[in-house]
Parts: sequence; structure tokens; C-alpha cells
Amino acid sequence: MLGYRDRCKQIGLTLIELLVVIAMISIMAAFAVPNLSAWNCRQNTEKDFINLASAVTYLHGLAVDRNQTMQLRAQGSGRTRQYIFNESPANSVTKKTACNSNGWTILQNEKIELKDTLVSESSQVTCFHGDGSVNTGYSTVRWQVGKVCDGKRYDYQLVVHGSTGFVEKKKFNISKKVWVDF
Repeated sequence: MLGYRDRCKQIGLTLIELLVVIAMISIMAAFAVPNLSAWNCRQNTEKDFINLASAVTYLHGLAVDRNQTMQLRAQGSGRTRQYIFNESPANSVTKKTACNSNGWTILQNEKIELKDTLVSESSQVTCFHGDGSVNTGYSTVRWQVGKVCDGKRYDYQLVVHGSTGFVEKKKFNISKKVWVDF
């Protein structure tokens, strides 16, 4: 027969031990949740920038491959912006009139949408030409994507040089206050 001491040595958790573990998990979660939301915000901003940079690079390559003018047109403003890819109305359209002409054909399923990320840019319409050049009326085209996450500003910049079509991707270094390569 089991004595009193033998019955008290049963394996298991007491209610107090269980409450202590729950309290510790709650305290750790209280520190982790704000950090996760800031991390998620930063990742979404970076993802929007990468999507925009990929679209610009893709459209530039498509124009060179097809030897045809391609257009990137921004629609919307503020925190929701959609970028639509268009094909020139005719292969014979010259550079000077291509961006301003009518009759552009929208490339089906070729668009990107940025939500909740502030985008400032120098041009609503950018044309990429078959010779690799870019035409917007400016020598360079700049798109800046940014957002404030957890009290800190995160900015990315895409610079496309007009005559060469060269694309630079940059990130703003807050501590040094300079743009660095991304």
C-alpha cells in the first residue's frame, strides 16, 4: 500500500507553475508585438520599392527586346498608386511624339499596385524606347518610395538616366544622411 509521501511525488504541474509560465509568455509577447509590426512595415515598404524597380527594369528590357516604345503610366495618388504598362500605338511613332500620342495599348496582366506606401515621383508618364533611352522631358527620372515605421523614416529611390536608361537603386542612410546603393 502507498504511503502519504509516495502519493505526493506524482509528476505534473501545479496551478501556480502554470500561471507563472503564462505570465512570462505574456510579458515576452508584449515586447515582441510592437517590434514585429515595425519589421512588417519596413518589409512592406522595401517590397513595394522592389516591385517598382522590377517593373521599371522589366519594361525597359521589353522596349529594347521589341525595339518599340513602352510606357509606364501612374494612376492614383497618395498612398495607393497603380502602374500600368502600355505598348506604343504604332511601331513607326517617333520618340518625340510617342509619350504624348493617343491610342496606347494596355498590356494585359502587366501592372503593379502599391498600397499604403507613399510614392513621390518626377513624372506620371515615362516612356522607354527601343534604343534604351528614356523620355519624360527630364534628363533623369526619380521615384521615391517611403514610409514611417515605428517613428523612423525609411526611404528608397529609383533613378533612371534618360539617355542611357541606366537604373540606380538607392536607400537613404538615416545616420549619415546620404543615399547609398541598395
